[in-house]
Amino acid sequence: MKKTAKTALLLVMLISLISCTAADILGTTSSAGTSETQQNSTLTSGQVPDPVLPMRGSSEDGVYESGSLGIGIEFDSEWTLFNDTRLASLNGITEDAFKENYTEIIKTNDLVYDMYAMRSDGSTMNIYFENMDLMYGSAMSESDYIDASVSQMETTFAQMNWAVESSEKLTVNAAEQEFSAFKLSVNIGTGYLYETVMCKKIGGHMAVINIASVSIDVIDGIIADFYKL
Repeated sequence: MKKTAKTALLLVMLISLISCTAADILGTTSSAGTSETQQNSTLTSGQVPDPVLPMRGSSEDGVYESGSLGIGIEFDSEWTLFNDTRLASLNGITEDAFKENYTEIIKTNDLVYDMYAMRSDGSTMNIYFENMDLMYGSAMSESDYIDASVSQMETTFAQMNWAVESSEKLTVNAAEQEFSAFKLSVNIGTGYLYETVMCKKIGGHMAVINIASVSIDVIDGIIADFYKL
């Protein structure tokens, strides 16, 4: 029983690490950079997103919706959707700043997690906005971003003695739209982890949807459950 619990905990830790790797290995950080209090920029399904600047999605009662991405998803009871307190902690900022200064944070931070969810089996899904203007220059395309991500991830996994056995660059259809994406199959020695990363450029930012699990079916299920706003 203790061994099973320990294995499950290790799995959660490993998948959590995988789900953050695409952002972390590219040298991004999440430093607080707020000055003036601004109006909360959360979008509801009836609002029109700013085409240049990612706007905050809404997370409530197990439902996440992003006007900027034009998608929504309702999680079942197996999933835990992070609240503002946990998201603020993940971003390394105060909860008040996350709620009130989101627009300024998006402009000044390298990366901002907009949502994070974890399943009871350790599978994870997160959405973050990476500031391309600050990190690489806004001219970087979705395709270039994916190429850089895959290359760096392969290097990082090799340093951890994990092997990327397959990688595929493709287009994923979700919520009646197409996303540039890549899929990875990673041998961690005791089994496999699978990851699907979907990208959409919004102005000078890259919006990234990252889903990681030991089950391909879990990932495919999440993608199938996205709905159009």
